[in-house]
Amino acid sequence: QCDWSSDVCSSDLDMLQSGGVKITGFKTGTRDGERMIQIQYKQQVGPDGGYGPWECSLFISPDEGYALRNYSRTTGQGGRQRTIRGSLRYTLDQKGVPLLERYVRKDAQGANGTVNEQQTIGISSFETATPNKYFFRADGI
Repeated sequence: QCDWSSDVCSSDLDMLQSGGVKITGFKTGTRDGERMIQIQYKQQVGPDGGYGPWECSLFISPDEGYALRNYSRTTGQGGRQRTIRGSLRYTLDQKGVPLLERYVRKDAQGANGTVNEQQTIGISSFETATPNKYFFRADGI
């Protein structure tokens, strides 16, 4: 049972309740030793506007405030197959609220899954104070 009051679950629930989405499976269990909820669904139009149909799945962690841990979206077949995968890793604050620590997104083409693009975001610190005008920076620039 998901506590849909959390922001992550609420946005997932909104997406799953939108038009053009059909839930095809729901499982609870463990993945890599962690409790997970897996939701499988079909979606006609992806979040980026790309037409499917998309075969999709979400893995949600109940032990991390029902935070999204992994997702996968696949459309097409053979050489025209496209798969977008993402993984998210969190750290928990003192109140048990998950804070994003690392996000990896891969866009692969073809049945063999050749990765065309990979994006990685790592968050090294998280502060709740109001940022000053020089707060945003990139290492190495």
